[in-house]
Amino acid sequence: MAIETIYDEETISNTLDRCYGALKQNAFNPKESRGRRRKLDRDRILFCHMDPYQLDTWKIKNSKMHRRTKHKTQVIPLAKNAHIRTRLDHEDEVAENAKLMATVLGLNTTLVESTATGHDDGHTPFGHIGEVVLTQLGGKNLRHEKHGVFVAQHIERKGKGLNLTYETLLGIASHSRNGGSLRQEESMLDEIALVMYADKLSYLFSDYNDVKRHGLLPDNFRYRSIEELGRNQTERCQTVMAAIIDESARKGRVVFSEGEVYERFEDARQFMWKNVYEMIDWNLHKKQLQDTYQIVKKIYSEEPKVDPVVFMSLMTDRDVTELMQRRENLECITENTLRQTSAGEILPSMYNKTYNYWDLDLDWAKEPKEKDKTDMPPGGMTYAEAHAAVCVRAA
Repeated sequence: MAIETIYDEETISNTLDRCYGALKQNAFNPKESRGRRRKLDRDRILFCHMDPYQLDTWKIKNSKMHRRTKHKTQVIPLAKNAHIRTRLDHEDEVAENAKLMATVLGLNTTLVESTATGHDDGHTPFGHIGEVVLTQLGGKNLRHEKHGVFVAQHIERKGKGLNLTYETLLGIASHSRNGGSLRQEESMLDEIALVMYADKLSYLFSDYNDVKRHGLLPDNFRYRSIEELGRNQTERCQTVMAAIIDESARKGRVVFSEGEVYERFEDARQFMWKNVYEMIDWNLHKKQLQDTYQIVKKIYSEEPKVDPVVFMSLMTDRDVTELMQRRENLECITENTLRQTSAGEILPSMYNKTYNYWDLDLDWAKEPKEKDKTDMPPGGMTYAEAHAAVCVRAA
């Protein structure tokens, strides 16, 4: 039996027209940025010539942490069907959906893009089950949103970090709700809030398609709350994005909390968490992760020491699977074997270091106290202006 949809092309078009530029007064001004951890880095030649968040996106897309996401699980691990999304595919979809909404509302699209592009770069092998296993084994809470900030600051570029702006890092750290409430503090930057909503609508409709494509749900399965939002992913995304834009324009800030579209969306999101994500059998991959951890821990129990949780968090699904296949073939797993994994070339920069990977470590971005302003440029410059002044002096 066909399910009627509430998708209405004319209504959506009218909404986009009516709400165009509605939140432009809220758009984050790069001049108000809290800046970067270091005044200069290897990209210093670009500091004075690029929008800071456009530069952040450039840094992220050229990073190892971002490239590894093409071999990390979105919802189906190690899928052979190229149409089933990887974590990298998901990040791309979030970035495009978020930029579209930001453009209509008049928000800072470059901040939206940098946040969305790197928002899931902190994921471990096999997605959320990797977080659970490594949290249990390491005894410290590993959450991908915080871990992404950690890797960006302390692992990339041989430990020197990408030197991203505070706002991009804060956005990465703030996007996850793990199936919980989508409500948020009014003080949150609209650009960061928008990425959070774009993340949810992107994974909901994509994952729904992919689990059916893979056979976890029958291909002819129809969940009413999803199907009523549109006949396909395109229509569903447009319906929800228009609802977010409309409510945000009416309330003067990015928000999505009421109305018939929201009610269907939230019901569908809870359905996916309870009947798909929590029902997938992860036992095989859980055992693989546990066994890999013991191997890494044993190899690096003496000098040079390496934190097995941090090293494993950088592995891909394929790395873990291939290590376990080698073990099943009775191969001896050595340090040289680990050096052949995706994260292997990072190992030397990790030797004998202690990492607090559960700590966001963003205190450096707090406004300096009066007594600490002696090395700041005169005249009450913003962080962005201070960066520009450094560039002028360097030139």
